[in-house]
Amino acid sequence: MENKNDTSYQLMHAFIRLHRQKMHAGPIAGLNRSEMAVLRSISKLDKENGVKVSELSTYLKVSAPSITQTVNGLVKQDLVKRCPDSSDRRAIRLIITFSGKEKLSAAFEEFRLHFYGLCQYLGQSKSNQLIDLLNEVYNFFEGEN
Repeated sequence: MENKNDTSYQLMHAFIRLHRQKMHAGPIAGLNRSEMAVLRSISKLDKENGVKVSELSTYLKVSAPSITQTVNGLVKQDLVKRCPDSSDRRAIRLIITFSGKEKLSAAFEEFRLHFYGLCQYLGQSKSNQLIDLLNEVYNFFEGEN
């Protein structure tokens, strides 16, 4: 039986609560989490000629049909366009439109403001402590994999 006063239990519970909070968060700049992830990933991976769905799928560790479904929504919103691959007629590349870049910028700013509010709430010292602790947590979990 778990001991709710145990530090490891309390830490696990804090992470679970934080994860649940993320799950209930609304859209950012009108984009849901999967749309944001795909749009950000296209932006990051696109060097100059667009990104294939298979590249996105590998990068996000999500199935190609899931990526395609999200991309279809982004295309309908005119945030992403499909373009033929110049070296492979069968392949399609995804490119962020000007509207998509604007939406991504607005979403980033909205997201940044959330963290600005958190920094204001915690203060400089606790914010720096949190940064250090989260980096240590990341390194710990990264080392396990």
